[in-house]
Amino acid sequence: MKRITNIFLGLALSGILVVCCGFLGLPLYLYLPHPLLESIESATVGSLKTLAVQQAIFRQQCEVDQNGNGIGEYGFLAELCGELVPRNPKATAPVCPAYISQQFATGGARGSGIAEKSGYYFQLWLPGPNGPMNDSACDGTQTKPGSCLDPDKHEKTILQQESSFVIYAWPVELGSTGFRTFFVNEIGETYSAWRRPSHELPSELWFAIPAALGTFALLVAIVLNYVGMVCSMRQSRLWLIVLLLALWVSGFAIGLRLRPPGQEYKGMPANYGGLDNIPRPDAAFRKGDPLFTGRIGEEGNDGNFWRPAG
Repeated sequence: MKRITNIFLGLALSGILVVCCGFLGLPLYLYLPHPLLESIESATVGSLKTLAVQQAIFRQQCEVDQNGNGIGEYGFLAELCGELVPRNPKATAPVCPAYISQQFATGGARGSGIAEKSGYYFQLWLPGPNGPMNDSACDGTQTKPGSCLDPDKHEKTILQQESSFVIYAWPVELGSTGFRTFFVNEIGETYSAWRRPSHELPSELWFAIPAALGTFALLVAIVLNYVGMVCSMRQSRLWLIVLLLALWVSGFAIGLRLRPPGQEYKGMPANYGGLDNIPRPDAAFRKGDPLFTGRIGEEGNDGNFWRPAG
């Protein structure tokens, strides 16, 4: 009778163990880096760096020079990819060869000002006379240049376009095509947005700590009540030591995965995703700092924390 009771006790504890492991594994499954998403995000960072470099070349070639001072302005995505004629009165055709891939086409004034490439949306902003403007303000065609700003009325804005631009990239579907939101400007360094400072852990992982302790306690109980029935107590102690060692190694490996050597834990990524939740133009600039001329990093105007993208 006692043997049967111990068997049922072992089976019950095993069932509880499975449930606890599920609760423990859920946050780790949700927030451990996913190899496929990591590759998509890495490709997106590479695309942003390429855009920054090609913007510098586009400007250097004076493809757009609205005030005729010999210093070019930065371009819209539709101008860089050769989709539309740039804002140059002398231009009669799109740039050829294009500076960037046609995948960055936005449709100009006919579109939303947002390009889609490899699971991420991209949006570029330039200084405008009435605030920041994106590709939806680019009214050029395949044969006619876009509208130029009047140097007499908008000289300050033109000078700003010679020195500043910002580009954001965020997942088409949060969690399926990527987790992180990225930013780059004329400096060329990419940043990603996080929902809390680097020294704080998300609540889901704090929940995993008591779940892990409970799981450990149940494992000890199972070892003493289940394994102890078929082997001596001396062997049970040996199995317990092996189990403890396995748990310690597993915890150490998980810790390394969550916080790779030389990198600090950054918290949870910002929840930008799709077309209904997109970053505003000044999101990455420090809280209170102006768009284009402000500082990048720390807490941004959107309440997230912007860190160099690793």
